[in-house]
Amino acid sequence: MTTRIRRNAAWPRALAAVGAAILVVAGGLALTRLDEDPQQAGRSTPTTTPTTTPTTTPEPTPEPTPEPTTTATTAPVELPSNGRIVRAEEMFERALEPCSLITADHEVATRGAGCVIWARDVDPATGIGVFEEQPLDRSDDTGDDADPPPFVTTLRVADRTGVLGRFPSPYDRVDPALGPGRDEISLPHDREITVVGIHGHERRTIDLSNLLAAPEYSQPGDPDEVVQSVAWSPDRTRIAVVSVGPTPAGRAVRIRVVDSDGGDPRLVHTVTNTRQVPAGKTPLAYLWSLAWSPDGSRLGFIEELAYLGGYEKSQSIRAVTVTLSGSAAPGPRTLYRYTDRPYDDAAIVWSPDGARVALRVPGGVLELSPEDGRVLGRHPLIAGQMVWLPRGS
Repeated sequence: MTTRIRRNAAWPRALAAVGAAILVVAGGLALTRLDEDPQQAGRSTPTTTPTTTPTTTPEPTPEPTPEPTTTATTAPVELPSNGRIVRAEEMFERALEPCSLITADHEVATRGAGCVIWARDVDPATGIGVFEEQPLDRSDDTGDDADPPPFVTTLRVADRTGVLGRFPSPYDRVDPALGPGRDEISLPHDREITVVGIHGHERRTIDLSNLLAAPEYSQPGDPDEVVQSVAWSPDRTRIAVVSVGPTPAGRAVRIRVVDSDGGDPRLVHTVTNTRQVPAGKTPLAYLWSLAWSPDGSRLGFIEELAYLGGYEKSQSIRAVTVTLSGSAAPGPRTLYRYTDRPYDDAAIVWSPDGARVALRVPGGVLELSPEDGRVLGRHPLIAGQMVWLPRGS
């Protein structure tokens, strides 16, 4: 999924956030062909007591993987042997009007549009997606320096023929996820997940408060660990929960896998910044683009280490997979290491058969082996949310 399981992604440079909306849509698109260039390179309240078996975050030693110099484009990619990679926003183009898409370099694609829109979660199996719509701020054009209105989130449900439901979000800011039902959306917030129907009626709450107990070292008034994002497994029996909480040294991001009612939690990965940072700076950790493999045996994601103090400085970004079950060795595996430059557009998506992953890097999209990170193909950059469709869809 494309949830922002990370620091807030860089907003388009031409915009300022004065509102938002989520749009759920369904559809499909035909693609153009690009030959591969194979190249080797080295909620119910749970009753189960939480158990934690953390995996340490090893500090990888490989040098940053060289980044491709492919010209930026939003063109979809057809892969002769393994389906097609498309831009989700273009799959649902009719349902997104009259808003504009964002180009690969974060500019408004349609001049004069009153809003922009981009994907937040897409399920290739059902053809359903969740999109965020953001009105454009025209204050720079009018000279109006008044404070913008409060940030308001609205949820809209639609298919390619039009809007099916529209309702205000119960939360100011939310990272929506599709599921567990085909007509349901999960809204993670605070220490729980609210599941709503397509017309906004609350159906149930998954309480994660026992799972996200405050750390022993927390003092009164300190922030507790809270849910940041969630992703449902392909068979909808498990939830991958990303949480963020304080640590003595700064901040930790954790991935836990729980049952559909929030029970039987398992800590599978923790990201903390143990690197040396300049005096007076606060170490930070981020995690985003959480994606299940099609068979539910692995998770892929992007993680970043950084520090803050007057400004934010990225120290390390890498694409990672974690094995949950099967014969492969457990624990995190680095597939690709970016340079130390910030890159909030990094994203990972699995192929329909789970044999490959697509990774967005500066200037292009790489096909990688999830087993060892070998580069199996290089393609032009796809802006927005990437979706890997089965061949013939």
